[in-house]
Amino acid sequence: MDDPDAYKLSKALRGDNRAQLIEEFAPKFNWRSDGKDSVLDIGCAGGNVTCDLILPKLPPTFSQLVGIDICDNMVDYATKNYPIPKTSFKKLDIGADISEFKHAYGAFDHIISLFCFHLVPDQRQAIQNVYNLLGPGGNCFLHFICEYVAFDVYKETYPKWSEYMEDIDDFISPYYRRVDPASMIRKHVKNAGFSSYIVDERRKWYAYHDVQLFKRAYAPVISFFSRIPVERQEEYLDDFVMVALGVKPDPGVEVENFKAGQDVNIFVAYKTVIVFAQK
Repeated sequence: MDDPDAYKLSKALRGDNRAQLIEEFAPKFNWRSDGKDSVLDIGCAGGNVTCDLILPKLPPTFSQLVGIDICDNMVDYATKNYPIPKTSFKKLDIGADISEFKHAYGAFDHIISLFCFHLVPDQRQAIQNVYNLLGPGGNCFLHFICEYVAFDVYKETYPKWSEYMEDIDDFISPYYRRVDPASMIRKHVKNAGFSSYIVDERRKWYAYHDVQLFKRAYAPVISFFSRIPVERQEEYLDDFVMVALGVKPDPGVEVENFKAGQDVNIFVAYKTVIVFAQK
């Protein structure tokens, strides 16, 4: 997950969902009357979501748009490819000490994080940091993945591929296979001090019908894929597919893109939690 170009093109996490989520929640933001809004995008990756999806929603007079990511490659790529006025990118671990960053950039009116917040090891501190980075009355929109086919595959393939996955727990959501992940997240949000918040659990199924398309979609988001020797990467993807083929949807659920009678149906489930909160 350190190749910006490949990550940008990947459809594993359904890039269109990001657009849908921003369309749904951007109108709910407490936008400033003077149009001088400042926005922070946590987990900006290569900057395409920050600039292609978030930026167009901002008033023309916005004060700053900052994308942060923990990966140097992503931040460098975003800085190089999106030289946009009042927009910048910075390396930052949202679950660590943010004091220098806050001193440099000040408080934000809105904070957004899509498809990555669950990868921060210290969830309590990360959510507290979001609260601390917001100005009075500011909003945040955070998206957490709780269940996801890759997490199942990591667990199943670990015995064979453990030499490349020694830090496997860092790449699996802390809410994975929890009975009530929304309650866990709600507790962190409440304890951080937010004045109002909505915590909503959602579930979605999607079907792939082409093995090679599935591999191309998922290879860029396999967290440790680059550690595997090039000559063995296809072997790992084959193992990935075999585990994924064993996943079946619950009876009666609606599966997006499902086509009856297909020779291949690889089912992918996403169980997510969405937080919309105000300081």
